[in-house]
Amino acid sequence: MHEIPVPAYELKRKLMTIADRLLTKNVLLREIKRAQMGVEVNGVLPFNDLIEQVMLPAEEAYATSMHDANEIDLMECIILLNQVLRQISGTLASLRLRYLFVDEFQDTDDVQIQTFQLLQKAMNADCRFFVVGDLKQSIYRFRGARLSAFDQLRKGSLFEWADPYYLTINYRTDHRLLDAFHAVFEGMGQTGCLPYEAKADRLTGRVAVGTAGEELFLSVPVHAKDEEHFFRAVIDVLRQQEARIAGMMRAREEKKLPPLGRAERTIAVLVRTNWQAERLIQAAKQDGIVLHTKSGGDLYQLESTHDLYKLMLALGNSSNPLHLINFIESNYTGLRPGYHVYRGMCTEDCAADLQQDALDEQGLGEEFADIIRRVLERLEEVEHIDESASFACLKATMSIYLVQETKPGKSAHWIVRDFEQIDGDILRSGQGCVRGEPVTYHFACLSDEDMCRGRSRKFP
Repeated sequence: MHEIPVPAYELKRKLMTIADRLLTKNVLLREIKRAQMGVEVNGVLPFNDLIEQVMLPAEEAYATSMHDANEIDLMECIILLNQVLRQISGTLASLRLRYLFVDEFQDTDDVQIQTFQLLQKAMNADCRFFVVGDLKQSIYRFRGARLSAFDQLRKGSLFEWADPYYLTINYRTDHRLLDAFHAVFEGMGQTGCLPYEAKADRLTGRVAVGTAGEELFLSVPVHAKDEEHFFRAVIDVLRQQEARIAGMMRAREEKKLPPLGRAERTIAVLVRTNWQAERLIQAAKQDGIVLHTKSGGDLYQLESTHDLYKLMLALGNSSNPLHLINFIESNYTGLRPGYHVYRGMCTEDCAADLQQDALDEQGLGEEFADIIRRVLERLEEVEHIDESASFACLKATMSIYLVQETKPGKSAHWIVRDFEQIDGDILRSGQGCVRGEPVTYHFACLSDEDMCRGRSRKFP
């Protein structure tokens, strides 16, 4: 293992990705033969050896343990069902099925849809087949689920489907949230991002929580790097919520209502990293607050979690080429650019080839085409950078953060896109120190005249 030139967690991710993608294509890993693995490329990871000597024995041992326990892995259920249905000639009339329901159909992938089509063909004519799902809840695109799942099922059907029946009453969500969701979904429908028609798809709520809107969400401005004030702010919020729960309990007792349950009395705190949890426990202990932690697990190692993180970073940093490329390579788009073919290409040829092969052939649409163009433009802008303490250097290195704004009768100004983005970028003057510390400058607006200042001139 020490000779493999990648971190252990990265190797684990790659191997598990291979197994997961085989499963989504209806292929069991233990049925793979060495001759089917292809030819290894010199200088890369010995995947064939790893699959044959590590993954296959582990898979066989796991299958044996499941068989001995008379159990079936959930991931293999669809594969085994598919195999059984392909061996059936005729119908399953002996089962005497009257109704068959498939719930959460929006999360089905191609293999599962094919299995349901086989199942429909094998059912007797008197059996009624229902699929239930909500495209707005489709969260498994990274597993191969598609928004066209319902249409795909209809196209491969032997029978004529009845008109869809819409379930539009929500019994568990506050109507204010439903109204907010409707505005988002309607906008997505108008731009073609989601099949959504207000008349048929809008949800109406039967729940009206008495809590005021300002109590549902509270924003406390504090800089995360200022640990003392950050943890103090968290503890203050905990105290406020503790007092609020105590008041609710007294009110229910006075009205002779059932007391709050354990879950209703629990205050949950979600942190980004384990070290934050430990620091928070220490800070709370000093204030007499006892916090219990639940950490561990592999949530943050899951590929789906990483993909969601890439998506959020891309949405929050839409002008950053690194975040855009990470998002493009995630399972949300399914795009895998072959960067090796661009080595030695000029930028224009690279852009043309990438847009033609990756965008046109894979049909990602104009939205992702625009992402690619913007990434290539950013890379071109910062291709050659002269390291110097000059505004010319600033203009080149900060081009991904700045946008030029021209006003009639005035010179153009470079406006910072997102001040927080460059807050961590340090530009120091070469002209000495102030009180023994190097001078650090942050810029919010720079004119063309300032941009042309050379190294010899002091920063304004």
